Amino acid sequence: MKRKMLSFLLIAAMSVSLLGGCGNTDEISDTANATVTKDTTETKDTSETEGSQEVSNAGDINFDEDPYTLNVPLMIYGGSQADLQLVQDEINQYILDKINVQIELELINATDLMNVYTLKASSNEKLDLIHVIPVSNTLMPLVTSNMITPMDDLVAEWGQGISDVLGDAIKVGMLNNKLYTLPQNNATIATFAALWFNTELLKKYGLEDEIRNVKTITDIEPMLTLMKENEPSIIPYSSENPSMGYTNVIKEVLYDKLGNGYGSIEIGSDDTYKVVNYYESEDFMRKCKLMRDWYVKGYISKDTLTSQETGFDMLKAGKVFCMIGIASPIDENTLDNPNSESDVRILWKLEDYQALLTTTDYSHDGWAISSSCERPDKAMQFLNLMYTDSTLSTLMQRGIEGQHYTVTADNYAELNREGGYWHILGQIGNPRLMLPLVDSGADYWERIEIAEKETIFSPAFGFMFDSSNYANELAACEAVYAEYYSVIECGAVDPEVEIPKFLEKLKAAGIDTLIAAKQEQLDAWVAANGK
Repeated sequence: MKRKMLSFLLIAAMSVSLLGGCGNTDEISDTANATVTKDTTETKDTSETEGSQEVSNAGDINFDEDPYTLNVPLMIYGGSQADLQLVQDEINQYILDKINVQIELELINATDLMNVYTLKASSNEKLDLIHVIPVSNTLMPLVTSNMITPMDDLVAEWGQGISDVLGDAIKVGMLNNKLYTLPQNNATIATFAALWFNTELLKKYGLEDEIRNVKTITDIEPMLTLMKENEPSIIPYSSENPSMGYTNVIKEVLYDKLGNGYGSIEIGSDDTYKVVNYYESEDFMRKCKLMRDWYVKGYISKDTLTSQETGFDMLKAGKVFCMIGIASPIDENTLDNPNSESDVRILWKLEDYQALLTTTDYSHDGWAISSSCERPDKAMQFLNLMYTDSTLSTLMQRGIEGQHYTVTADNYAELNREGGYWHILGQIGNPRLMLPLVDSGADYWERIEIAEKETIFSPAFGFMFDSSNYANELAACEAVYAEYYSVIECGAVDPEVEIPKFLEKLKAAGIDTLIAAKQEQLDAWVAANGK
């Protein structure tokens, strides 16, 4: 059993290692992940100084026994947290009288996350909570290897606060009708394709008004031509990072890739729940042909597949004119902020593209309880407090007030980025219980409300594909994807020549088997949920 478990986890570790290329974390803020839950109507008075909610079932906690110490992993992208012990001590002092628990925080690099879990499992090291990311790739091997425990009964007894916070969205943590992971309360609004521009070049060529007329990606081509002809040292167009790509953030036609992308549904089609191969679609071919055209014209760097610099790095260094990436609808629109001192301007929404929220988007990361946890009840009590208590959420995410952040007169949080503790990934606690950051913009809550109204939920929201019987097909398709996708998608090769080869190899790898299996499971899910 242990050998089987390790083989599954190694596959997951290969998947999670891709996180190492997911953009410039210096640009990520925890408010960029803040949300509005579906059953919450009032948001504007959220304050860390208002106190904390009462913990559900607190009266049933046994305070006569010795406190249980939980191992709590914190995922980071390199670096260190000099004040980790100081923050841990503050947390432990706060939670002891609430749930009779103490914690030990453990920093784990994002690229090592699943490897660390694997090693802990093989050596029987203490492992209580597991941060599951990305859920679409790692949940299945964790469940199949019996490394995490179902939470249904634990939530019912000790997690009522979590149920209240997440509402129906808690279902995206379910697999085969059992709850295995609690999605973070940080993705109830969809992200948009966004464009970032070099501020200096916009001003130099008088393009600040022109970019306001950009509605689709093709609208920027005259500007790219201008840069190519007049700025030989500048790369006209780049993506945020190679793993994000040049086209998959552009949503002219909406597809839910149902997790791994080997079988998708087209939103708004005549047969919404028909699972198809997206890479056979006209949408994919059209976007790849556009990138090929731009690559040939010199708008895209010939080194794009080998460069170690992210799009953000190059943009900030003045090497790139325009970058495409993902932005949250609640990010500040610096395009309309003439007082912004930023070196870049963000056109945070391409207006002709829609925002789709899928199960994969919502459940990108979450929390699970290890099957080896000696006290799963204490683990759930801690999670319940983390989702419902503003003080704990803020301590975990931002550290200690006055040392790692300050509260402004108008009730914003200003981070001390040199203060020794700053959890930049934003996957801890409940962001809705935290104050918005000082650079979030005065219309922060209004942007949240607008974003929620504009978000389209996939009709398959809540469905998760059980791939446990298809490990060979998945591994084979991943190998083909790694060989072909990036080189096609960035325009380095002719898509009309290479996409047919890509499709042929995907078929040989077993994509049709995955599509058929996904269709069968989706049909059952639709029937069970009355769709």
